[in-house]
Amino acid sequence: MKLKEAERYLRSDRMEDLMERVVETARTHTDEVDVMVVEGLLPTESQSFPNRINRAVVNALRAFPQNIDPLVSAEFGAAQGASPGAH
Repeated sequence: MKLKEAERYLRSDRMEDLMERVVETARTHTDEVDVMVVEGLLPTESQSFPNRINRAVVNALRAFPQNIDPLVSAEFGAAQGASPGAH
């Protein structure tokens, strides 16, 4: 998904719809792969929303019915400035 598209969801206060798109995209590829890597967004001085999106993605994928390795999501959270295991 392009960043501009994610921004449109946020400007319209549609974070839940954005997360549904993320989960649906992941779901369409689960039969094709053994490992899925989801790249987070890096916040910039002009954009503060990436951390919100990153946390929402981790939470949405944790709720995803497939088994997501919690260490992967904990490492993602740590990369975003949260302590490992913090939600």
